[in-house]
Amino acid sequence: MTVDDRVSLERLQDDFPGWHVWRARTATGEAGTWWATRRDRVLTTEEMRAGLAHTVAGDTADELRDALVGQRDIESTRV
Repeated sequence: MTVDDRVSLERLQDDFPGWHVWRARTATGEAGTWWATRRDRVLTTEEMRAGLAHTVAGDTADELRDALVGQRDIESTRV
């Protein structure tokens, strides 16, 4: 993992504390997809139907951030 990847990972974890964030490796050992899984609670069926997800992904840290912001936006409209 590069220094930039580590910084991105730390920022994502700080900005989204209810999520576990990591970067996968490909079969050849190269850096792969960015992932985040909820660790603060289990979603109900109704929440999943509304668009919330247990796990989200992005090809880049920015794409993952966008997915996490999207999840936060859905949650804020459900309150």
